[in-house]
Amino acid sequence: MMINKAYKFRIYPNQAQAILINKTIGCSRFVFNHFLSLWDHAYKETGKGLTYGTCSAKLPAMKKEFVWLKEVDSIAIQSSVRNLAVIGNKIKLPKLGRVRFAKSREVKGRIVNATVRRNPSGRYFVSLLVETEVQELPKTHSYIGIDVGLKDFAILSDGTPY
Repeated sequence: MMINKAYKFRIYPNQAQAILINKTIGCSRFVFNHFLSLWDHAYKETGKGLTYGTCSAKLPAMKKEFVWLKEVDSIAIQSSVRNLAVIGNKIKLPKLGRVRFAKSREVKGRIVNATVRRNPSGRYFVSLLVETEVQELPKTHSYIGIDVGLKDFAILSDGTPY
């Protein structure tokens, strides 16, 4: 059975990579706010907002108007990062190259999406969405109910208190 599984790792970008991440975050925020403003304006006039197709069709013209948007990854601007590869303790991200990260567990499967975030303390994290194969558990056809209470922590459907 195929499922999507999420992982979150702390990354350690060098100074140039941190500058580019900050630029990308800023550009993504700018593009989001720009299209949010357009969406609000369209909604007030027509009663309908803009679709993703309409907004993404306007991105090339926006890049011509704001040349500095070309400095960052275009996929990040569209809020999805694809085509990744995890190599050792480094992760390859578009435009950033290989970034060192704290690999606390093995990533198994095909990486579908990645999001780079910076928390308020200035630390960077990458969240990975991975498509992976898992073994389905055998069906036992036995059921149990658990009631969480105040007097007893939990009582099972057969009356056993915990």
